[in-house]
Amino acid sequence: MNSNPYAPPTAVVADVPSEPESTIEPPFFAVSIPKFVVMCLCTFTVYEAYWFYRHWKQIDQRERLGVWPILRGIFGPLFSYPLFVKIRDYTPLAEDRVSPLNLHATMVGENEQGVGWELPAVLLSVGCLATNVMFRLPGLYSFLGFLTVACLVPVQVYANRLNAIATPMHDRNSRLTGWNWVIVIVGAAWLLLSVIGSYLTARIDAST
Repeated sequence: MNSNPYAPPTAVVADVPSEPESTIEPPFFAVSIPKFVVMCLCTFTVYEAYWFYRHWKQIDQRERLGVWPILRGIFGPLFSYPLFVKIRDYTPLAEDRVSPLNLHATMVGENEQGVGWELPAVLLSVGCLATNVMFRLPGLYSFLGFLTVACLVPVQVYANRLNAIATPMHDRNSRLTGWNWVIVIVGAAWLLLSVIGSYLTARIDAST
C-alpha cells in the first residue's frame, strides 16, 4: 500500500453510464399529429383535457410553478393562453443566448435551427374558447365544437418541433396502444351513430 497521501488513486473506477437520450423527457408533451387528431375526435374531445394536463404537468415539473395540472387539464380552454405562451416562449438554448424561436429574434448560430415561425397564442386561445362553446349549439351544429382540435394542432406542431430540438431522440408517441385502439373503435362507432342520429332528428323536425 502506498503511504504517500499525495499519490493519485490507483483503484479502477468504473464509468457511470449516462442516461440514454431516448429516456430523457422532452420539454413538452409529445404526441404525433395524426394520433392527436384521432384521439380527440374518438373521445369527443376528452383527450384534449388529457393533452392540457400532460403539457402543464411537464411545465410544472420543469419550472416548479406550483400549479395543479389536473385542474388546468379539466378547465383546459380557460388556461389555454398561458399554456400557449409557455410553449411559444420556451427555448432549449442556454439562458445567456438569444432565442431563435420567434420571428423577432436573431439566429445564434449557423448550425442551430429554430421553429421558423411564431405561435399565434392569442388567436389560437380565442379560437379554442369560441369553438368549445359551439358544443352547446343545437343538432348538427354542435359538431362544430370539434373545430377546437384545429386550434390545438398548431400548438402541438410547435411543441413537437421544440421537443425535436431539445431532445432529438425522444419517443414521438406516434403509435396507438391497445387501449387506444379500443377507445378509437368504440369512439368512432359512437361518433358515427351520433352524426346519423342528429341528421335523422333534423330531417324529422324539418318535415313536421
